[in-house]
Amino acid sequence: RIAFNTIFPSGRGIEQRFTGAEITNNFIVGGSTGILTAGSSVDEGNLIEDNRVREASGNGILIENDSNVVIGNEVKEAGEAGILVKYVGLIPTISASTDNRIGGDEEFEENEILLSDGPAIEINDLEGTNNEVARNNGEGNSGLFIDLVSAQFSEPSGPNGGVKPPVFANAFASSTSGTALPGATVRDFRKAGAE
Repeated sequence: RIAFNTIFPSGRGIEQRFTGAEITNNFIVGGSTGILTAGSSVDEGNLIEDNRVREASGNGILIENDSNVVIGNEVKEAGEAGILVKYVGLIPTISASTDNRIGGDEEFEENEILLSDGPAIEINDLEGTNNEVARNNGEGNSGLFIDLVSAQFSEPSGPNGGVKPPVFANAFASSTSGTALPGATVRDFRKAGAE
């Protein structure tokens, strides 16, 4: 368990190799990456919960392995994506990062991502991955709130089986209509403005 630390790193704040750790209630200011998880995942990932990560020059939270649960964190003023799920290695030896969950179903499980210089949440991975973005919130990020990026040119459809955002025909306070791929779970996201 890595918990209740105050860290002012010059490099990475917390680097967890392999899995099974609880990374909770840490306060990290500065450095290149606030929290990094990497290495082989067997049956379980890491729990990354209730951390405050501020002013990392790179990503606030960087996931490079499988089956992590990332909930209840505050990521503020990251120099790149607030939370990034990313493949490991270089072409042609890419290894996917899959079965990660960013956010939860309840308000207390939301990650709050503020003022990042990139997307709030980015998934840069292979088509055969299955990473879930659940309930999160934030504002003032320079990029998209959720950005799905193809890890290599030969897979232009992008991560998570190439699933694209649903097309919304109408959205009102009480109902939403549109189209999505069969079997997809659709979550409504709310923005303060049109941009």
